[in-house]
Amino acid sequence: MRSQIKIFSQYVKDYMAPPLVVLQADAKVSDLVDRMAHSAASSALIVTHDHRLNGIVTGSDVIKRVALRCEADTPVTAVMSSPVRSVRGSDHLFHALRRMHQYNLDKLPVVDSARRPIGIIRLSDVLSATVEPILSYGSTDGDEEGTGGLKRIKESQVDLADQLLRDGMPATEVQLLLSQINRYIHKEVLETSLAKMEDGGWGHPPVPFAAIIMGSGGRSESFLNPDQDNGFILGDYADDRHGRIDPYFIELAEQVTLDLDEIGFPLCDGYIMATNAGWRKTLPQWQEQLAYWRRKPSLIIIRQADIFFDFQAFYGEDTLSRDLRRYVANFGKASPAFLKEMHVEESSQLGVALDLFGRLRDEKHDPEHEGELNLKYSGTIPLTQSVRLLALREGIEETSTLARLDHLNSLGSVDKSEMQRLRDAYSRIAALLLRQQIRDIRDERKPSYYIPIKSLSQWERQTLAESLKSIAEFRKRVDEELTGVV
Repeated sequence: MRSQIKIFSQYVKDYMAPPLVVLQADAKVSDLVDRMAHSAASSALIVTHDHRLNGIVTGSDVIKRVALRCEADTPVTAVMSSPVRSVRGSDHLFHALRRMHQYNLDKLPVVDSARRPIGIIRLSDVLSATVEPILSYGSTDGDEEGTGGLKRIKESQVDLADQLLRDGMPATEVQLLLSQINRYIHKEVLETSLAKMEDGGWGHPPVPFAAIIMGSGGRSESFLNPDQDNGFILGDYADDRHGRIDPYFIELAEQVTLDLDEIGFPLCDGYIMATNAGWRKTLPQWQEQLAYWRRKPSLIIIRQADIFFDFQAFYGEDTLSRDLRRYVANFGKASPAFLKEMHVEESSQLGVALDLFGRLRDEKHDPEHEGELNLKYSGTIPLTQSVRLLALREGIEETSTLARLDHLNSLGSVDKSEMQRLRDAYSRIAALLLRQQIRDIRDERKPSYYIPIKSLSQWERQTLAESLKSIAEFRKRVDEELTGVV
């Protein structure tokens, strides 16, 4: 059955905007600046003499590479980024979404079959095409001012997930779409808060910053009940300016987190939010924080690191988030003792939901959930933790579990058959969890990660046990590699 959700049934060419600025490769920087300023464009596409896409110059490129650094007659090829990612007009919208996610982009050039640019597709347009039809599932009554419309989008995700799973969409693809919609909501809330602060006399942000989402949201593996795990990366500033700068970001964080809570993202019980000074730091301070974690590992620090290491930016100065992501990758490669400590602590806390005979093991120690499986803490987390540790050891910058597995396979750390077993295991467990959460919400229960064993068919029990066995075997291998104990 083909999905009727627009992102899977419609094409990039129907949602693209025309490129505002296209320049030949022999154009000068002065031409570039004039054209971008005149058209108020945030980027320019550079083409070869036969009009094939050759590169792109973004607004940040102009600031970093052009302003005060280039002569007016410098060729645009000296300041462009190349090669440039693109999509075809004949691609489905979901292909554009996946490509933007893969490379952390908010827009992509659109090309024809000869790679000639024909337009630009923006992430906001792709997501609008997704959420516009699902809004019809919810009530149109009520206040749409403030957070009202975003709350309806959040609530409508259950209908979206339900339809896509019924259409046969893999659970991991559903998670990706849910995660991107959640980031869209976060960005809208933050931009609204910035506008309110400016109207309220706070002015513009006193230093550049990036807003990040962590945990499952950073991995693009959201289910239907995520809480808030967010933070800020601030541009560096002198210590004597702290009293003037930090109050601005405290106020911004409070507005953002309260609005997100109202929309349906509960405040984090562990206080992992930008309202906490520990999650609101300059880039050098984040680097110092990692050094401290390496020197003083503890259970609390390891739990914080688990969440932080999966961060991705959803707003702001991309160089800050890219620099910190690169630093984290290098940190992992240079910190084998810390990774071992993380593994030992994590292994002592969690295991897969199998008994000694390889049968499904329910939560017998918890009377409230006897006969049920917690497939987050004894299913997906044991896998995501182990994959994260190997990815950190190899200096991999990707954050999603499946992308990390692909990269580990390309490096020879995970062979193809093991990679496929683990991909299948994650996808099967994610599907069971999403379907259970949909049932919970339909029955007006708080969605959780507990699944009654009796609700599973015999085939589902068998394949789930096989999936958990694959995860257990992988964790054992990771244990041997990180601890040196066979």
